[in-house]
Amino acid sequence: MIENNYFLENQDLQENFQFIIDWKEIIDGFEDDFADHKIFQKNGNESLSMAPGSHDEALEYYKSILESGGEIAGKQIAPISKDMDSEGLKYSSGKVLFQKL
Repeated sequence: MIENNYFLENQDLQENFQFIIDWKEIIDGFEDDFADHKIFQKNGNESLSMAPGSHDEALEYYKSILESGGEIAGKQIAPISKDMDSEGLKYSSGKVLFQKL
């Protein structure tokens, strides 16, 4: 079980991110011609300060989010799930019970 960064240490995820996913289509559909970045430049709205202004910036931003999620999954969730897997779930009175952590 990976206990570091699930995103960075998983070769399949890396290959999908780098070669398979059509990032241009996703970025074009999601970033609305980088409207949030344009608003930030126009009025300095701090809530939009991280908005990407180009495809490269958007891709780096998305990658950083996946890296952060991978870090949380590997270092915080994986150790707990290992304990939960070894203990298993219990079913009692119509409810699924999880191990107390």
